[in-house]
Amino acid sequence: MTIRNEKSKKTREKIIKSALLLFIKQGFAATTTQNIAKRANISEGSIYTHFKNKKQIFEFILSNYHPWVCIPNAVQNSEGNDINEFIKDATKTLQKIWRQNPDQLKIHLIELLEFQGVHLSDLFSSVYQKMEKVLLEKSPQYKFLESYPMHRLHRALSGLFFSVMASQLMDQGFQDDMNGDSFDYFTDLYLQGLIVDLNKNGKNYEKDT
Repeated sequence: MTIRNEKSKKTREKIIKSALLLFIKQGFAATTTQNIAKRANISEGSIYTHFKNKKQIFEFILSNYHPWVCIPNAVQNSEGNDINEFIKDATKTLQKIWRQNPDQLKIHLIELLEFQGVHLSDLFSSVYQKMEKVLLEKSPQYKFLESYPMHRLHRALSGLFFSVMASQLMDQGFQDDMNGDSFDYFTDLYLQGLIVDLNKNGKNYEKDT
C-alpha cells in the first residue's frame, strides 16, 4: 500500500470513528459534516472524498456497528452439548459484547427514531444470511443442529437475541447483578417454548417447507 493510500485509509477511519461518536452522543440530525470534520481534525471537503453525504456515513456505520452485526460471530463462537447449552452460550456471548459496547445500542434507536427503521429489513436479511452460513458450517461438529428445521432455528435464535437487546435498551433485566441463575432462568423460560416448537415443527418439516 502506497503512502497516499495509507493516508486515505486513515482519514476514512477517522471520519467513521468521529461520526460514530457524534451520532451516539447527539443523534443523526443534530450532527453535521462540519462537526464530523472538526472532531476528526480534517477539512470538511475531505469527507466527500470518501462519502457522498452524511447519510452514507450513517449507513456504513449501521452496517458495521449496529448491535445485530455481532450475532453471527456470537453464534460462530458458541459451544454446547445440546441445543440448550449452545443457545445459552451464544446469548451470553452477545450479552457480554453489548455490555462492553452499550453506546452502540443507541445506533439502533437512532435508526428507529430518525429513519423509522427503513434500513432494518436489509440489515436483518444480511445478518440472517450470515447466521445461516455459520449454522450450516457448525452442523457437522454439532449434530443436534441438524435435528431442527434451519429456518425455524434462525427465527428462534433471532427472537431470543432481540429480546436480550431490547432488555438492555430499556435498561431492564440484564444489569450487572443479573448473572448466573437469574440469567439462566430467563433463558430457560424462553428455551422451554422454543425447543417445544422446534421439535413439534421439525416432525412436519417436509410439509412446512
